Amino acid sequence: MHSSAMQGEEPSPSALRIGTVRMEEHPQFAALVQWLGRWGFKLDSTGQEAFTAVLEFVDGEDRMRIVKIDKIIHIPKGSRYLDLEHELDHVKQLVFRLGTRLPDGTRLIYPTERWVILGARSKRIDGKGTLTFWQNTITEYHVRLREIIRLHRRGAEESLLREHAESMPDFREKYRTTMDKDFSRTRSIWRDKYFPDLILLVEAYNHIGGRNLES
Repeated sequence: MHSSAMQGEEPSPSALRIGTVRMEEHPQFAALVQWLGRWGFKLDSTGQEAFTAVLEFVDGEDRMRIVKIDKIIHIPKGSRYLDLEHELDHVKQLVFRLGTRLPDGTRLIYPTERWVILGARSKRIDGKGTLTFWQNTITEYHVRLREIIRLHRRGAEESLLREHAESMPDFREKYRTTMDKDFSRTRSIWRDKYFPDLILLVEAYNHIGGRNLES
């Protein structure tokens, strides 16, 4: 669940309304961080990438024993509030649709306290294992559709809408390729179970002229 984040602007009525203001200076920032904490998520602004991760740490001698679970939103300091909202949408997917213990990967702890990547757990389509490539494609497409529709409703300038729309052909093609390989309908069943609004989001995106903003 990765995305790109840009540095935010000085506070202004427009920047606050649309979400281009620096996230720390948005009036809803503190409440958002508090909400994340209630669901066990922490905000880490020390890196340069934006992504949401749930990591399981397991015992080095008993790999079935989970030592701890870290739920983290990574987003650079001073990023736009709207980019934080993008990651928040991923958290909401986990909390309200897929289950908060859905890990991005598993790590192994040795007795020496040295951490190394162990690898992903078995991939399952019921939301209890690691997201497969095609599941991640669906979740990311879902978030990006919601994001641009939200910005349009806020009255965002065309340049900002185009910034978000320019990557949509790529995500739409990945989604189509994913669903074209749905020979047993496993993928469409999973999509309809966890993201029944996705088709409606596609229609809404087309209705606001999203495709005209892609080029």
